[in-house]
Amino acid sequence: MGNCKDPEREEEYNRWYDEVHIPDATSQGPLRNGVRFVNAEQEPGQPKYLALYETDAEDLVAARSVVSEMAGRLRDAGRSTDLSESLLTAMVKSIGSTSSATAGKAVRSLLFVSLDCKDPDREEELSHWHGEVHQPDVLESGFYHSAYRYENPNPSDRLGKFVAIYETDLDPQTASAGTRSMWPKWNAMGHGNDLGILRTRLILHRLTPQL
Repeated sequence: MGNCKDPEREEEYNRWYDEVHIPDATSQGPLRNGVRFVNAEQEPGQPKYLALYETDAEDLVAARSVVSEMAGRLRDAGRSTDLSESLLTAMVKSIGSTSSATAGKAVRSLLFVSLDCKDPDREEELSHWHGEVHQPDVLESGFYHSAYRYENPNPSDRLGKFVAIYETDLDPQTASAGTRSMWPKWNAMGHGNDLGILRTRLILHRLTPQL
């Protein structure tokens, strides 16, 4: 998660990120398939940009160390920029994924959500609700076609212990408003839950690679 420090140089920043940084980051070390998104409704304190990478590394501590060393080498080689303001970098572990019958559709937008549990003794209950109740409801609504769940080993005020990413081929505002409109129905079904503390909620549209 990050921003460009100088709005007047945004084009330069994006060109560096797409043409220099992502190729560098994915050509060595454990990261692959870098994709960037831009915040569709940026609020004060929120990042404008989100970059996601995949890794099949099992040991996230070791993988993070490799990535940190790689970043240092790239800085020393003059491959970094003074325009980048990093608000958060994290490696999170996959704990489940779900998709609907329309999962083959394009990924034009994301909903990115991060939660903590109000009661640490009930984290398993919150995780079960999220994976077995809420995500199926969201996918059944038709506003998102795929959902992924992660656990963050280093929770913070910005990124809680539980992370969920929802993919859609719709524009981000339409999908977000659509799911919000479903809450009265879900609550009436007894599918609500008040254990979560929302840390971050971002609606984003895809920036690069372009579809």
